[in-house]
Amino acid sequence: MTTQTLRGLEGLEPFHWRGDRENFQAFNPAFVGLMGMQGTCSVSGAVCNGGGDCPAGQSCRGLSLADMDDYTDFIMTVRFPPNPFRGANDTMPNSISVPEQTGGGATTLGFPNTGQTLFTGSPLDAGVFTCNQCHLLPTGTTTNLFNGNAEGESQDFKIPHLRNMYEKVGFGVIRPGLQSGDPNNIGTTSQRSGFGFIHDGSVSLTEFLAADVFNSNDQQEEDLFAFMLAFPTETAPAVGAQVTLNFGNKNDSTLVSQITTLIAQAEAAKCDVIVKGVVGGDAKGYVYDRAANDFAPDAILADPLTEAALRATIASGDVLTYTGVPPGAGVRMGIDRDRDTFLDHTEEVLGTDPADPNNNPWGF
Repeated sequence: MTTQTLRGLEGLEPFHWRGDRENFQAFNPAFVGLMGMQGTCSVSGAVCNGGGDCPAGQSCRGLSLADMDDYTDFIMTVRFPPNPFRGANDTMPNSISVPEQTGGGATTLGFPNTGQTLFTGSPLDAGVFTCNQCHLLPTGTTTNLFNGNAEGESQDFKIPHLRNMYEKVGFGVIRPGLQSGDPNNIGTTSQRSGFGFIHDGSVSLTEFLAADVFNSNDQQEEDLFAFMLAFPTETAPAVGAQVTLNFGNKNDSTLVSQITTLIAQAEAAKCDVIVKGVVGGDAKGYVYDRAANDFAPDAILADPLTEAALRATIASGDVLTYTGVPPGAGVRMGIDRDRDTFLDHTEEVLGTDPADPNNNPWGF
């Protein structure tokens, strides 16, 4: 089995390829059974090195229930990064280079927007089901298992998500036994990276899309491949996008347009936007306030500024960088890093530490 990701798990129980883990806490015995950790029996608390050391009906777990709950709380916050094939405005490109269905290492263009339409609206699976009925957007999975017998498997499996397909590129073999292609694709030096699509990593995405169960032609399969590469994640592409301005480029139309895109994404609650830099020799910080449509400063005596007014403050030698950050992180990253409600620049002026919530102007 290929190892599954720990990202983006929230709300998608059960886990494991077989769907045999009710929740994340159910992996606790693996610390003992797979990793060799000394554990304790789930009821008696006796030391154990495996389930056989515990009385009947008890499991040998590696972490305490409290620690496992804390670990679960943490892991459910771990998210996928933005998909690199999507633009800062969260749209897909018109086309993406994908492997040709004939093999031999040749590439062609797939059209991801067409692929998404096929994915959500065309009954390609045996002429009955759409891709989206199993691989439901936005995660590409559901909480269900699929019928293994119907798919030629010996057992039922959890429907795998699709948010990391772009990370599996490189495994592009096309074997005649699975699809008519170039047999020289097998074992060539260009096939040393990537992972197959199904549970054991044995089938390339090109082969999977060409399976007999799907009623699709070559171009449709290439369009679906392109959509898989650009499949959305729970982190919008605006997160991490940056635009840096100085006196010479502050009115550059391309850069201003990129800033406008970031603000539009903030208005859509897909990111927060912060601005950090130096103006007039002073370090400055701002966060975009979507309710007021302006940038709130990191100093209590400073006024909020519209985006145009903020750019206008940039003089020779000044620099400001606009950054898309995760929703909810803007205040912390932009104007109040220790989240004690005392703004960063104000604390610096008054001699307290803006990075220490226990050190602020009021002494608490």
